[in-house]
Amino acid sequence: MDPRPGQDSELQRLWAEMETGHMEDAATTAARLLVGTPERSVRAEVEGVIGLMLLRTGRLAESAARMRVAADLATVPAVKGLYLARAASANFLSGDVDACHLLAAQARILGERGRDPNVVAEALAAEAAVVHARGDPVAAARLAHRARDAAGREGPGAVSHAVTAIMLSAAWLDADRVADAEKALDDAIEVGRLAGIDLALPWLLGFRAVARFVAGDWGGSERDCSQLVTLAEATGNLVASPIGWGVAALVAAGRGDSFSARELVATAGVHRLSAVGSYGEDWLLLGRAVAATSAAEGHRHLVGAWYCSRQRPWFLMWRLIAPTLVRSALRVGDHELAVDVARVAENGAALMPLVAGARACADQCAGLVADDPERLARAVAAYAGVGRPYWKGKALLDLARCWMGRGESARALPLLREATDIFHDLDATRAAAQAGLLLAHASDASSRSVPVADPLDRLTRAERAVAARAGRGMTNPQIAEELCLSARTVQAHLSSVYAKLAIASRVQLAALVAGAEGLHG
Repeated sequence: MDPRPGQDSELQRLWAEMETGHMEDAATTAARLLVGTPERSVRAEVEGVIGLMLLRTGRLAESAARMRVAADLATVPAVKGLYLARAASANFLSGDVDACHLLAAQARILGERGRDPNVVAEALAAEAAVVHARGDPVAAARLAHRARDAAGREGPGAVSHAVTAIMLSAAWLDADRVADAEKALDDAIEVGRLAGIDLALPWLLGFRAVARFVAGDWGGSERDCSQLVTLAEATGNLVASPIGWGVAALVAAGRGDSFSARELVATAGVHRLSAVGSYGEDWLLLGRAVAATSAAEGHRHLVGAWYCSRQRPWFLMWRLIAPTLVRSALRVGDHELAVDVARVAENGAALMPLVAGARACADQCAGLVADDPERLARAVAAYAGVGRPYWKGKALLDLARCWMGRGESARALPLLREATDIFHDLDATRAAAQAGLLLAHASDASSRSVPVADPLDRLTRAERAVAARAGRGMTNPQIAEELCLSARTVQAHLSSVYAKLAIASRVQLAALVAGAEGLHG
C-alpha cells in the first residue's frame, strides 16, 4: 500500500530533520509515524531512517537492529535488500564481521532479484569489507571495484557510490596502492557534491585523511580532519569523528606539537560516542598514545588500539600499529606482548603474499624482537615503493639503532641520513629530532669511541623532570601538580631550561625531549 499524501509529507520532514542534524525533532516525527501508520512500507522507511540516525551517532549495533526491522517490514525485494546491506555495514563497523558476511550475502541476492544495481553495489561493498578483514585486500579491492562499477552516480546512487568507494579505498591502501585509494575518495566526494548528497561525506573525509596521512601528505590529512569534525558538529553526523580527532592528533604529535595533540584527544573525550567496538575508536586510541605524557600511558593506549582493531583483524590498522607497539612493549619490558604482536604480523604477511608492505611490517616486528639487523634490513628494502614514507623512516631508525648497539655506527650513518631527509620532508619534527640526535651520536662514535652527551644532561634533575613533562605537552599547572611544586617554581625551572638549551619555545623543547628519548629507542 502506498503512503497517503500526509504521510509522504511527514516522511520528507523526517528525512530533512535527520539530514540537517535535528535529531530530537526527527525522533519525534519518527515516533509519530510509527504510532499512527499501519502501512508496512511507511513503517519500513521510518525504521530505516531511525537506523541511519543511530548510525550517525555511533550506536552501531542498534542501527543494525533497526535496519533489520526495516528489512522485515519491507515487501519489495530490492528495498529489503538495501536495508540488509546497510545492516551488514553497521555490523562490520561494530566489529561483528560474521554477521556482516551473512547479511551482505542475503542483501546481494535480494538486490539481484529486484534488479537494483545500487543494492547489489552496497552488498558487494560489505562483502569486500569482510574479505579485507579476513586478510585479502587484493581480492577485496577486486570485489569493491565491481561494487563501484555497479553503483549509480546520481540521486540515491551517489550514496551507494560513496559506500563502495570507502571500501575500495581501504582495500587499495592495504594493497599498497595509496594513490589509487586517494583518487577513489576524491571521485566519490565529487560525485556526492554534484548529486547534492553528503550523507557519506564524513566517512569519505575520514578515509581520505587516513590515506593522506599514510602517503605523507600531512597537511592535506589535517585539512580533511578539520572539515570532518566541523561537518559532524553542524549536521550531527558524528560517527566518523573519532577518525578525525585521532588522525589530527597523530599529525600534531608527529610535528612536535604535543600540546595541540593533547587538546584534540581531550576534545574527543568530551564528545566520545562509545569506548566499545565502533570503528574509529582505534584511531582515537592511537592519537591518545602519541599525545601521552609518559611511556606507560602511551603504551596503555597503544595496547587498547591494538585490541580494538583486532575486531576487524586485517582491516587497515594492524600495519600502522604493530611496529610501534612492538617497540613500546620492548621498552616497557613486556617481551611476551612484543613476541605476540610480531607473530600476528607474520600471520598477516603470510595471508598477503602479494603485498610488499605487509612483509615489511612482519620483518620489522621480527627484527625488533630479535634485534636482528638482517630482518630489519629486509624491512627497509620492502618499504621501498609502498607509499608509506613515515614507516620507512622509522624502519631506517630501527636498523640504525640495531647497528649502533653492535658498535657499528659507521653502518648506521647512511641510514640515519636517509631517515632524517624523509622526516624533514614530512615536517615530522619529533622523528626528525630523534634521527638528528642519533646521527650526531653515530657520527661522533664512528670517529672516536666517546659518545655524545644527551642534550638534557646539562640540566639538573629537577630541571630535567620539568623539561621532560613540558616537552611532552603538559601545561605548567599540570607539571606543578604532578611534581608537587608551585607554579612559580615550574616557571623558574623552565626559564633556566630555555637558557641552558638556548631555545625559545615549547616546540623546540618538545623536539629536544623527543630526540633525547630517541637515543634510547
